[in-house]
Amino acid sequence: MRINWKTGKIECCGLHETCVHNRPETASVHSRPAEYYDDEELDVFHGRPSDSYTAEEVALFREVQETLLESDREGWLQSLAIRNIALPCSLNRLYSQ
Repeated sequence: MRINWKTGKIECCGLHETCVHNRPETASVHSRPAEYYDDEELDVFHGRPSDSYTAEEVALFREVQETLLESDREGWLQSLAIRNIALPCSLNRLYSQ
């Protein structure tokens, strides 16, 4: 599965014979409330496109991202998607490499 950063939605990545996003055990994960990573201040960006953030707004995302443990990054990205918060384009590039 992957996150569409323009829409903030979780989508099928096309890498598996059966989409892991549509499996019952994964679907329940996405239907439960989002886990927060001390980032409640990002909720104000709900529904914003990934290319609409100012430099100051990107800095808020970067501050949270830099404090995450490596093991928490995937969960944080899923949390943002569940909350319909698109990661800024400049930070999205970090996760695409």
